[in-house]
Amino acid sequence: MKFTRHPSSDDSIKYFYFLSLFNLILLLFLFIAFLPKLTMSPGLSVFLPRAISSEPVSREDFIVSILNDNTIYLDSRRVSWDELERFLRSQRSKAHQVLIKADQRSSVGVLVRVWDLFRKSGALKVNLATTE
Repeated sequence: MKFTRHPSSDDSIKYFYFLSLFNLILLLFLFIAFLPKLTMSPGLSVFLPRAISSEPVSREDFIVSILNDNTIYLDSRRVSWDELERFLRSQRSKAHQVLIKADQRSSVGVLVRVWDLFRKSGALKVNLATTE
């Protein structure tokens, strides 16, 4: 007994394979195109300065971000100078490590003031984030 195939069904299967392959390639392209946006931390956009000599930080208790308009964020929450000082007074008895992410267009005076506040509060280590 011989079975015969209809030529129209064979063409539709080829079309189905092509359509599936096209969809797969499209999904891979979209995934690769949007992968950097998915892996970036949401919220603050800080352009860090480059540094020749740097070392990785093992841990940090607080992350302070200084944006290009000199606004200060403590762990992705916007704070004023008074709020930052009150927070540091409450943390004075605890030893902590701090990572400062200062935008390269931010004021050096603001960076030094934040650094000084954390050193006065008893921070063990104050680190400055850079790109390699």
